[in-house]
Amino acid sequence: MLLKTENKNHDPALDLLRITAIFLVVIYHIVGSLLKDYPRYSAQYYTLFFFLLLANCCVNCFAMLSGYLGAGKTFKWKVLLRLYLQVWFYSAGISLVAYGMGRISGTSLLLSFLPVLTEQYWYFTAYFALFFLMPFLHEFIERLSPVRRRVLVGVLGGLFSLLPTVANRDVFLMHGGFSCWWLMILYIAGEVIHAEKEYFLRRRCRFYYAAFFAVSAGVLGFVYLSGTLTSMLGSGGKEFRSIYIPYYSPFACLSAVLLFVAVVQTKIPAKAWCRKLLKKMAAAAFGVYLIHLQPFLWNDVLSPLCREIGQGRAWWLLPGIVLTAGGCLYCICTVLEWGREFLFTKIARIAMWRDIDVSASKN
Repeated sequence: MLLKTENKNHDPALDLLRITAIFLVVIYHIVGSLLKDYPRYSAQYYTLFFFLLLANCCVNCFAMLSGYLGAGKTFKWKVLLRLYLQVWFYSAGISLVAYGMGRISGTSLLLSFLPVLTEQYWYFTAYFALFFLMPFLHEFIERLSPVRRRVLVGVLGGLFSLLPTVANRDVFLMHGGFSCWWLMILYIAGEVIHAEKEYFLRRRCRFYYAAFFAVSAGVLGFVYLSGTLTSMLGSGGKEFRSIYIPYYSPFACLSAVLLFVAVVQTKIPAKAWCRKLLKKMAAAAFGVYLIHLQPFLWNDVLSPLCREIGQGRAWWLLPGIVLTAGGCLYCICTVLEWGREFLFTKIARIAMWRDIDVSASKN
């Protein structure tokens, strides 16, 4: 979730959802690195794959939150400028350091100065285009009746999730969900959930949490059975991957909706320090994404480090390794983002005072 809007009735559960989504992004990438070092269908493989299934809904939750919070809000173009400067700071800044150390080429450095055009971060590139469409999407959804909103979500799910899965191919060129068009569908889903709260939030959060873990466990069982069958028949084991791997797969969509609704309904303690901490950590969540996935930092430093830590471990040690590594990386990136925010705030204040001094001298 990137969109930042003014909201007097701040909901801390949405802060928790933003933190959860980005934490799952971190877990997803750590597990993706560790899976490379274990043979398919081993005990370690299934342990890691369960975490991959749990985290596979991270991007969908993140994008739906944009639609959920965008409902009824005013879109400000300066928000996109602030986000672009934040992206540029990490993309170009870390690349400059890497270039100074002789770790990347001059071409890579130049590409980092154009993060949107060169897709340094695929999500922000897709979001950059989506941002210009948001006001029109919002106006369109507002004019629909409640019934037609639900029908719209069903049609989008059938066309862009169920049909490609049944066909076992990317029918509408969604690129596995790594596209602006898939984010647009998720944005619409988030707005519809917000508009139809009473329809979607009919059960307690415990039900949705249980369903979320049950769905992931069920898919893991399916993967285990298909893996056993594949090893017996020797067919390669790739025929069922479209069911659970792409972001547009029915499993990823269902998991995202279940986790989204569960976290939104979670009761946050009324203690001021708890809510303040959640708000501050949520504000830094996008920075966590930008830091740990900066191309040089992830490919040359963090991913090899994760593989070194998790290599050759027993299956029962891997959950603790994944969660500890994910938690440490998330916290370190959060602190770094707080530092960047402090720096930008100081620069903005200095610039503001200079403008005031210039205006006073003219008067």
